[in-house]
Amino acid sequence: MANTLIQEPKAIEKKKSSQVAKSASLNGQTLIQRKPADDEKKTVKVENIDPVKSVANLRTKFVVAAWRCLNYTTTAIFAITILVNEPGGTDPASFFRGWPEKQSMSYQKDFVVMSIHHATTIALIYFSYTWGFYRIGAAVFTIHEIADPFMEFGKCALYVGKQSLADICLVLFAVAFIITRNIIFPAYIISSIPYYAYHDDGSLIPFGRADVHYGFFALLSILEIMHIYWASLILKVAIKSAVSNGLEGDIRDEDED
Repeated sequence: MANTLIQEPKAIEKKKSSQVAKSASLNGQTLIQRKPADDEKKTVKVENIDPVKSVANLRTKFVVAAWRCLNYTTTAIFAITILVNEPGGTDPASFFRGWPEKQSMSYQKDFVVMSIHHATTIALIYFSYTWGFYRIGAAVFTIHEIADPFMEFGKCALYVGKQSLADICLVLFAVAFIITRNIIFPAYIISSIPYYAYHDDGSLIPFGRADVHYGFFALLSILEIMHIYWASLILKVAIKSAVSNGLEGDIRDEDED
């Protein structure tokens, strides 16, 4: 009798445990109830961070931020200098005095061509940035920067009366322009699209998009057509300069004809 009384609590405890462990059926689905133990260890996922990549990422962000800082600072100083020295530039009372103001500007014969050039350039920048054409975009930018310093320096020399220096700059500008924009640009930049702009499986870059592929090619070709037009103007002025007394002004001014 004593043994029965002692074992009865154990039997009750065993019965309760079996009831908790049993599965309950609800609408044909078996649900197993289980309460997690308090002493179970929780798994914590630790993400591995590569210190080298982290430093490289910070360095890249620093370079971008530093370049923007330099660019914005230079632009701001330049704009403030002009605004402060401009009559009425900082006086709100004179913002609209004498409106409308007439500006004396010489019309340039390639105004329409230049406008098309700007629109084409904006579209090329958009394509390059959106589709990741960074390398060819950088090459296009570089090609278009090589000849321009000779032209602007020649203008400065002409405006201060240095005719011989202006003529030399004109020759250097013509040579640099024709080599970079009429030879290198079509032979190495534009031709890279039909020859190399393909994925390993032969599909068009990017991602088989024919509209982007041929659209980029068309925009570059439009630039080259304008390069040919400007090269003809440059050669015309160079010949005129050789026959006459030298360079007389901007080749694009309408009143030069």
